[in-house]
Amino acid sequence: MLTAKQQQLQKLEQDFEVLRQNLAAASMKIGADAEKKIYDKVTLFLKDYSQENGFEYVIGQTTGSGIWYADSTHDITNEVIEKLNEAYEIENKK
Repeated sequence: MLTAKQQQLQKLEQDFEVLRQNLAAASMKIGADAEKKIYDKVTLFLKDYSQENGFEYVIGQTTGSGIWYADSTHDITNEVIEKLNEAYEIENKK
């Protein structure tokens, strides 16, 4: 039979575990929301950038993607990063 102190400790441990799980879920949601916000901004930027520069496609290349090789002369990564940083700086000066 558990003593009152043991029961109290057990309840605190259960409450702590629930709190830990809630905080972990909240943290994951915050991370997912931030990632979606960045993804949406980059996607919108690339849509406008593509229209301005006559691109029909902007293809991402990551490990495990369907792209095995791409000629680096078509790589616009650095230019896109530079333009995204410029847009970010302008937006955060407001």
